Amino acid sequence: ADNVMIGVLSFAGAVAFVPELQDKDPHTTEKELWLNTELHAHGAGLLLSQWHARIFWFGETAKTDNFKSNGINCYSSDNLRHWRFEKLALSQSDIRGPTASEQQKWLHSFSHFNGEYSPEAAWIVERPKVLFNRHTGLFVMWFHLDGPRRGQTRSWESYKRGVGCVGVATSHTPCGPYTFVHAIKPLGWVSPGDISLMQDDDGSAFAAVAHKNQKVVILQLSDDYTNAEGVRSELYERREGLALFRWGRTYHLAASRVTGWNPNPT
Repeated sequence: ADNVMIGVLSFAGAVAFVPELQDKDPHTTEKELWLNTELHAHGAGLLLSQWHARIFWFGETAKTDNFKSNGINCYSSDNLRHWRFEKLALSQSDIRGPTASEQQKWLHSFSHFNGEYSPEAAWIVERPKVLFNRHTGLFVMWFHLDGPRRGQTRSWESYKRGVGCVGVATSHTPCGPYTFVHAIKPLGWVSPGDISLMQDDDGSAFAAVAHKNQKVVILQLSDDYTNAEGVRSELYERREGLALFRWGRTYHLAASRVTGWNPNPT
């Protein structure tokens, strides 16, 4: 493929690189390189673009109490060591939530969602993943889209997840800006936690989704990658931090157990 999804990374915190450091001292150690300043791209996905001869890193902006300032950043590198900030690929103002009818249709999926969802509230935007669709010529982004209930203060600790859906956006360039397409529950019922995208050699694409953190659902994506057409496989285990890939003729899924902030043998 001309552009290949090469990895799925999730970071508990931000790592860092000072661009000036690269110019002043090319012998800087890896520890010094990654622990000096802020690179905000949490819940990341990496995209290797052979056209651009660069790797693009998509991730969430810094977590702040004002969620309306949050979005998805894009960085790039030609060596996985030195990273350059490109731009804000998707912002809060670009996102439209599910329609009123979709909200009502999805209520049965969330016992804690009592109809108090506010479309005016700021969005929770997490875990962006990007693939290039060679047929449409578009870069397609999937991310976990969620939101708070009305009346809650807009602080990180007080936010509750309500709509639990996938946000889909597209762009003609790797770092955007991306145009928001829609908010969906794939197949009408899949509710995402962690998301991983994979593109096969023939151009077909798949999404591994941690459905409510209760099981993993492998979805076949539509030809344009903006929706799902069916379920290819299911793993009835509580897993997160998903990475779907093929090695030779065998498909593999790497995943973590669900233990919150506590470590576990994956």
